[in-house]
Amino acid sequence: MARLLTLFDQAHTRGLIGKSASDRLTFLALAEHAKVVGSQNPCGLFATLVRRQQWHFVTDSDEDAAQARLKQYLYGSPARAAPPPALVPPELSHDAAIVRYLRTQLARAGWHGDAFGLVSREDPAWTRARWDRAAAELAHAETAWQQGNALNRLGDLTGAGDGLDVLGAPAADGDEIE
Repeated sequence: MARLLTLFDQAHTRGLIGKSASDRLTFLALAEHAKVVGSQNPCGLFATLVRRQQWHFVTDSDEDAAQARLKQYLYGSPARAAPPPALVPPELSHDAAIVRYLRTQLARAGWHGDAFGLVSREDPAWTRARWDRAAAELAHAETAWQQGNALNRLGDLTGAGDGLDVLGAPAADGDEIE
């Protein structure tokens, strides 16, 4: 959190964001968003969103998580219990990770629809059944992630639950906000 607050000061110095408490919370929430959404390089995603001043990507749950982390950092909090094993996010298979990546990249490019045709044209090993299994696994994992996020928010409200890891490492390509 200390590193993230240093990055906030650097972003303010560069004129990317204001200095108010609201701006600080928005900045921290954008970091939370990058942690949740960034599948390959969350730190790089965060740096890009900050440089482009794309604060509109912040969701209510990102803001709630950022506020909880900031409160814990500033004021401390009682030790929290680890989440039950059932709440550990499921690992994606290689195929489901490919489906997630393709959907994310195509959505960023503005294309919406079933990407199976594109994949099967490039790699005939991708059958409709294989695609549907991977998509179903991804849907199941996304539901589990959403439930885990909801339980984390509930835990923040009740003082129980698992806190989030610190986002403070520089981007993988070495870029930092200076």
